[in-house]
Parts: sequence; C-alpha cells; structure tokens
Amino acid sequence: ITLLLNSPGGDVVETLALIDYIRTLKDNEDISTNIVCRGSAMSAAALLLSCGTGLRAASKHSKVMVHQLSTMNFGKLEDIKSNAKFAEQLEDDCNTLMAEVTKKDKEFWKENQRSDYFLSANEALSGTGGENIGVRGLSIFDHEILVADENITPSDTSFKVKLPNLPSGTSVG
Repeated sequence: ITLLLNSPGGDVVETLALIDYIRTLKDNEDISTNIVCRGSAMSAAALLLSCGTGLRAASKHSKVMVHQLSTMNFGKLEDIKSNAKFAEQLEDDCNTLMAEVTKKDKEFWKENQRSDYFLSANEALSGTGGENIGVRGLSIFDHEILVADENITPSDTSFKVKLPNLPSGTSVG
C-alpha cells in the first residue's frame, strides 16, 4: 500500500487509529505501508509520515511540522479538566511514537513541540542545527517516484515505488 501525503494534519485520535491499522497490516498480513510526502506533512500528518511500515519518503521541497496538541474545548469546568487530562495522554502517546521512530527521546519531542516546529525534508532526515532527528528510514527524492508497473493489467491498480538518484547517506527502511 502506498499513501501519498500532502496534509495540514487532522484529528489525533483518528491518526493513531490509522497508525494502529497500518501496524496491524504489517504484523498480521505482512503488508507494508509506504508513506510518501509530496508537499507537506503537518501536525498529525507528520506523525503518520513517521510511522509507515514500509518506505517513508519526502520530496526534497516537502515541509514537516510537529507541535503541541491543541484542543477546542469549552463547557462545564469538570468537562474541560477531563478533556485536558485526555489531551495530555494523547500528547504522551504521540511523543512515545515519535521517540520510537526517530533518534530522539520523548523529552526532546515534548520540549520542541511547545510551538510549531518546522523541518525541511532534509532536516527531518538528518536534523537541524546539529540535532540528529533522523526519522528512521526517511528518504528524500528529487524525481517522480510512482510509476505504473509495466506488468500490471488494466484492471490492476497497484504501483511499484521507484526512487532514482537518491542522495548518498539516505536510507530506505
């Protein structure tokens, strides 16, 4: 499965459910999910990009942004407190996932998400300002990456991934 991603983000609970499903496909069916960023992977989409089970790649001009979880809660005080506690648990889940798929621990992600934290594709791969963030397995490409497999029939919609001219030092994982 290949997902082309160009997203400003979205609901964290739904993103975590999608990540669980992607991991279940890999564990139970041995189906890898390639996630390719073509433009932006902001907020929850950055988490999704990081958690693919196959190829994870970004075009060289793609942008990635992570930030602190936000909510739009209002209502009774007890409901607001309950929602705040739930949001803190979700944020901890997200930071745990980011720590699993990068070279940084949960504290790094907690500290650097206090405001919007923007990364170019290259920075997401190798880090910024000496930081080695290194999303494990993230590759950067210069050219078109999806080409129809010449062996497929007209009714088959599968694709193969082609990554020409990868810069040295990138990894596919």
